[in-house]
Amino acid sequence: MTHSAFNLPHLRRLHRWLTLESWAGASYILGMWLFAGPLAMLLGVAAVVFTPVLVHDLWRLGRWGWLVGFAVVVGVPLAVGVALPGVAPLFRWGAVLVGFYAYTWLLKLAVAEWLRQSEEESLWAREKARWAQEAEVASLP
Repeated sequence: MTHSAFNLPHLRRLHRWLTLESWAGASYILGMWLFAGPLAMLLGVAAVVFTPVLVHDLWRLGRWGWLVGFAVVVGVPLAVGVALPGVAPLFRWGAVLVGFYAYTWLLKLAVAEWLRQSEEESLWAREKARWAQEAEVASLP
């Protein structure tokens, strides 16, 4: 998919959100053994709040593979957790949270690359426009 200046604001916003989500995921992994219940609940709420932003931006950017990946990485464990109520809640919902934060971490790396490419293309387009303008001014009598 080609990158454009139109995508830059969406990519920047998604990258900012993913940076926040990375910190939340790291705190989940670090705090899992300390006070897992309240921390998992807080991170679960953060994931639920962030999911619509994530899905909207990926949809808007046309990143269908990443949307399918999200459905697999987060949706499948969620569906299994709902279907198997006998499994301990920490493992059931912990798998969903670990999958969600692992996904957002990988997505953050990809979005950083998309953002870099979009900024380079935007810079290149501005340079080409500037060169065209300079050439037009130089060709005037």
